[in-house]
Amino acid sequence: MGLFLRFSAIGGTIALPLLGAGTVTPKPGLSPYLGLIGVGVAVHVFGYVLNDVVDLPIDRHEPRRVDFPLVRGTISPGAALAVAVLQIPIALLLTHRNGGNVPAYGALVTSIACLTIYDMWGKKVAFPPLTDLVQGLGWAALGVYGAYIAADCFSTSTTVLFIYIVTMIVMANGVHGSVRDLENDLRCGVRSTAIMLGARPGPGQTILISPAMERYAQLLNGLLVAVALGSLITNRFRYDRSALMWTTAVVGTLAFFSLLLLRKIGRRDQNRQKLNTIGMLHLMLLFLMMIFLFVAGMGPALSALILLIFFAPLLTHSWLYGAILSGLRKFSVFPSREKSA
Repeated sequence: MGLFLRFSAIGGTIALPLLGAGTVTPKPGLSPYLGLIGVGVAVHVFGYVLNDVVDLPIDRHEPRRVDFPLVRGTISPGAALAVAVLQIPIALLLTHRNGGNVPAYGALVTSIACLTIYDMWGKKVAFPPLTDLVQGLGWAALGVYGAYIAADCFSTSTTVLFIYIVTMIVMANGVHGSVRDLENDLRCGVRSTAIMLGARPGPGQTILISPAMERYAQLLNGLLVAVALGSLITNRFRYDRSALMWTTAVVGTLAFFSLLLLRKIGRRDQNRQKLNTIGMLHLMLLFLMMIFLFVAGMGPALSALILLIFFAPLLTHSWLYGAILSGLRKFSVFPSREKSA
């Protein structure tokens, strides 16, 4: 069931409306907390399960998905589609119970609509970055939704959050996701950003990162760093001096390591497994950079809740520990076995 619901990623989805709430009020209250978590779960299940139903013919050729319930046939496409569609009335009902206004409903409908567009046509259009952008808008709309549920308003911080989420999702899907699925996408004749930009499988278990792909990843990462640090340099969030200093230090450190990881990813001839591991670490750093960008403006309870919700699902998967160790070795914190031998 964890694979069917993509449990490892659910924390990142739930964090988005909670972060949106945190951009307008430090203490949304218990009822909005629960409502935002519920809507986050519903939209997560809708987006991921619908994507798996639509992509089932492609996923059947992907060895990494051999254990997924839809691929194995333990859950039928019809049942999975019913589960996905059921999340829409659940999300609308939770919004009603949370006193949602017209902008909140608009943000929720926008999120569902954009995710549907991506799931249906994400690997079929001639220019894949466009559907990557649509998916980014869908997830970012959850941040806007959280703001309107918590305080019935929209702030400068919410705008920064929206831009950051859109760019991060474009990076996650257009760079890391499309490189991860590169071989199977080519085999199935679908379109992706990595294929469009010239990335190709190399000899053995390697991936050849094209110069265009490398520049595209650097552009997106640079934009994320510029949005985060630019907001702090201009103090868009009106933090006091102490909060501004420690936030800049933390976000700056995370940004620095994200750039270092991106340089490792950008090497032209990469082992596929190591590339995927480093890519996951890179996305974790980008997500943490987003969280810590807003922590100083949120109450300690909301900040702790967001960090807990983000990390708890990840800790249930053994790949995280190997990824962290791999990342430390990349930064020469621990020597690899080859070097220490």
